[in-house]
Amino acid sequence: MSPPIPLALLICDHVWCDQNSGKHSLLGTFSGLGGSRFPLVASLSVYFAFTEAQGSLPVRLEFVDVDEERPAVVDAEGLFESHDLRQVIEGTFAFTNLVFPDPGEYRLKLFVAGEFLMERALHVTEAN
Repeated sequence: MSPPIPLALLICDHVWCDQNSGKHSLLGTFSGLGGSRFPLVASLSVYFAFTEAQGSLPVRLEFVDVDEERPAVVDAEGLFESHDLRQVIEGTFAFTNLVFPDPGEYRLKLFVAGEFLMERALHVTEAN
């Protein structure tokens, strides 16, 4: 069986999901963070979407530095259900008090059922 097809992976301030319609609203999307002191502590949300998957699907997100020399900033997992290969699975993770030890490039990686699907860069800079 082929791996799921990734559709979206976005970092933002907050994701709101309407309970009646199931629609997601993403507030404050970004690809960089800045701070004047390190380690930098931040809160953020991640929205993802994929298709071509069926059954109980473990979804894992991890934030790692680009060189992967340090432990992951975060490693989180959730279980999502798909009853039809054509279904688009949408989900969110909300993180508080993430610690980015140093400025640099970090990667947000998305895995579904153990398969790596995609990644996004997050540039963490030191502001003067």
